[in-house]
Amino acid sequence: MIRPQAAPVPPPEEEDQRTLVQRRPVVLWAVIAALVVALVGAGVWWFSVGEKGADTIAVPPVSGMDQATAEKTLHDAGLSVTVVRQFSDTVGAGKAIGSDPQAGSSVPKNSAVTLVLSSGRPTVPDISPGTELAQAEAAVKAAGLTPRRDEAIDGYSTSVPAGKVLVVDPRPGTQLTIGSPVRIGLSQGAPPTPVPSVVGLSRNEAFQRLKEAGFEPYDAGTEFAEDVPNGSVTRTTPAAGTTIDGQGSKRVGVFTSSAVEVPSVLGRPVQDAIQLLSDAGLQADVQGRTRNFSIVVGQDPEPGEWVERGKKVKLQVFP
Repeated sequence: MIRPQAAPVPPPEEEDQRTLVQRRPVVLWAVIAALVVALVGAGVWWFSVGEKGADTIAVPPVSGMDQATAEKTLHDAGLSVTVVRQFSDTVGAGKAIGSDPQAGSSVPKNSAVTLVLSSGRPTVPDISPGTELAQAEAAVKAAGLTPRRDEAIDGYSTSVPAGKVLVVDPRPGTQLTIGSPVRIGLSQGAPPTPVPSVVGLSRNEAFQRLKEAGFEPYDAGTEFAEDVPNGSVTRTTPAAGTTIDGQGSKRVGVFTSSAVEVPSVLGRPVQDAIQLLSDAGLQADVQGRTRNFSIVVGQDPEPGEWVERGKKVKLQVFP
């Protein structure tokens, strides 16, 4: 019986080479797959991060620069600029305080950046006497300061109406730190004025003097006052020396004398004397018996005295 011959066994080296050839396609495809994954990842990164990063810049620092330099610095960095101003206790007027977004922030190119310039320390605004309180307070707030109504600095004024601003403290133009208080005082109107004495003056003279003192005189009536000539002032209401508040009534009543001056009838016939006294608003009181040719040799009150209208004048006659 003939036995079949066994196949020859290849050497170990040939077997390893054959296995390596069989594995090469698998490894090649694995490498290709890895490259594809890497490329896809790189593309995703580019569109989501890389491309954006290429158009993003950092806001440059501008603090302390003047306006022109700060604007140029931001423009050169590819940014658009909007300028605002604010008060600062530490940065001089016209210098850059900073920016918004602040220096170092990452922003897209052509982004709008706000350049904050200093207006320096605030100053008390120019508030004229007579300004409305609300308007003055608004001006103080707009200046970066704090308005404070203070009755302690209120005062009288002949030129500023009551209730209007009379004074601010510190005075306008004074430089202060941000938020400092500014006191506001209001006018109380005209100062209290005493009624001047016009007793003894004629009615017209009294009216003129009272008007010059700021009052409004009016005729209050007539009355008898001893030794005050007819038509002259006997008193006023309010009385002379009375102090009237600047916001009070300025009306002053003027009383004039109704006194009658006793005329001289000495040496006159009795009938003439009686008529003369009657014309003056007085009554004749003839003492004793009279005759048609009797004349007055005495009278009481004496000529020139001021007496109440209707008063009797005693006449002594002869014979």
